[in-house]
Formats: sequence, structure tokens, C-alpha cells
Amino acid sequence: MMTEQLKNYTITPEQASCPHYVKALQQEIECGKDFSETELKVLRINHPEILKYKAKVLGNKDTYENFADWVDFLIADYGYQERCLSLGSGIGRVEKYLVSKGFTHQMETIELCANENEKIRLKDEKINTVKGDLNFVELPPDYYDFILCHGVLHHLINLEYVLDQINKSLKPNGIFLVYEYIGETRWQFNESRLNYLRKNFPDISIKQQPVWRYRGFESVRSGDLFGILQQQFGKSCKHSVCYGGVYFPFVTTTPPKADAQMARVITLDADVTRTGELSPCYHMGIYRKNDVPAIPAKKWSDEMLKSQLSPPIPYWNQLVRLLRESPLGSSLIKIKRQLNRYF
Repeated sequence: MMTEQLKNYTITPEQASCPHYVKALQQEIECGKDFSETELKVLRINHPEILKYKAKVLGNKDTYENFADWVDFLIADYGYQERCLSLGSGIGRVEKYLVSKGFTHQMETIELCANENEKIRLKDEKINTVKGDLNFVELPPDYYDFILCHGVLHHLINLEYVLDQINKSLKPNGIFLVYEYIGETRWQFNESRLNYLRKNFPDISIKQQPVWRYRGFESVRSGDLFGILQQQFGKSCKHSVCYGGVYFPFVTTTPPKADAQMARVITLDADVTRTGELSPCYHMGIYRKNDVPAIPAKKWSDEMLKSQLSPPIPYWNQLVRLLRESPLGSSLIKIKRQLNRYF
């Protein structure tokens, strides 16, 4: 591995062998196994009002079916692309759609859960998936016409390194599409955001979840992501949309029955997006390869790695977590996800 690459790590490959990283990695894999198309549809962030709003914000569309709100413009604006890569492809929904629409004839993907979620992966011989930990991914230089990061960068620690790898791996006129959560790290929303929710929804319980509830690498450096992205790719930005400063914290800090207020939530989200009163939680952007050097990474100590990936858990909650991780607990969680649609 090249010396200049090693210098740009936030955590090193040696640190990735520590128990805290190994455990978080396994938690990521376990979470990846849980998400089928059916289970994705019942998530609160996929509420119909939110999906309609995103279709308007991202693509000025009246429909949100099949990713048309943020994918169809690629074909119209950029045409066919030969060599395409998706990092963190999940079960392959977006990749399958891009291939089916003629954006490319095939997609390469690198996915942490490539083997574990094979049973629910959308089968397509034109999508070639290999297993890999993206924190240490090495990509061939000047190789890809198009690279996609959809909901994966906010799960990575080595952001500076990965973005530099992406930039180097694009062909001279290559396209980089980002669609990511850029809100507070570990969903620890700031007081301005929480107070805004309390002010506008005084009759609804607003409860911030403790940081230890978020497992694996969930939004582990999301608060840093947008700034690093702009440093690395900002000068080559072709399209940028930010939004979600209200609806995402709302569905994260309120009970499911609060979704009865979703129409008003969406109105407020549009308001703060326009005024800038609250920072956004989501970003979709199109970028080109550029000549910006790698953004220097601030290295994490072993203690920092431990504190970020294994925050202290109260004793009672440790017992609850053991139950949740048992076969019985896993079954009950799946039932609860289904019930969340109605209560």
C-alpha cells in the first residue's frame, strides 16, 4: 500500500483489527441482512409524503416511483456511461434501475454485505458485486466514467481517503453522484433543531435517542461529510440539492403516531430549506473529477476509535440489548417494524 495513502487514513488497517472495529463491522453486516424491499418500504423516512416531497426537491417530478426523482436526469443530461461503479450498493435497487434504463450496460459494485444479503439481493447478471470494507477500498486510477455513492459515505470513517480514491479513479471527464445523509453525527441533533421541533409541535413528545443506540458505523462521521465533500469536489460541482432539516429529525425523535402531522412537517422542511434557518440533513450532488489533492485526515487514536464505536451503555440497557440480539428479540423487532406503519 502506498505511503501517501497510509498518511491519509483516519484509522489505519491495524486499528481495524481491534475488537471495537470488528464488532461494529459485524453489526453493519447484520443490519444489511435485515433490509429487504418490503422492510425498506415501511421505514418512516419512506413515508409517502416524504417521498412525494423528495421527488419535487430532487427532480421536479410528480412521481417517486423507481428512483425517477433523482436518477432519470442522469440519462437525459449525461447519456450512456461505459464503466460504472457503485459503492455500498445494498440490495442493488438503484443499480438495477440504472441498467434497466440504459444508463449503462452493467454495474460494478463493492458492498460490505455482498454475501450476507445475497438471499434478498435483486438478481441481475449485469450487476457484478464483490465484498469489501469501503474504509480501505483501493480503486484503479482513471478507470470509471461514473461512480455512485448512495447512503454509504455517512457509514465510513476514512472519508478523506475514500473521496480521494474516488476522485483519482474517475476518468478525466468522469461523473460522481452523491446522495447522502449529512446531518449530525450519530443522529445527535443540536439544540437549535430540537427546539425548532418542540416549538412547532408542542403536543408531540420530542425525544433524542442516546448515542449508544446507534450501532455499527451509522452516521459515524456524517457531521463532517458535507464539508469534506466540498473541499474535495466543490470546485467541480455541477448540481447540488440540500434538504431534510426538519423531516428527518422529526421521524427520528417522535413516536410513529406523529406521522399524522407529516404534511405540516414537509411544509416546514421546505420553509427552512429556503430560508436556511436550519442546516440540511440530506444532500444530492453531481461532481466531476478534479485536480484537488487529498484532504488531510485527522487521525483517530485507539481511544478515540473506542469512544466512537463503543460508547458506554447503562447496565439495564445492556440487558435489553442482549435480548434484542437473541433470536426471539430479532423476531419481535421485525414484527414491531411492521406495526410501526399503523401506530
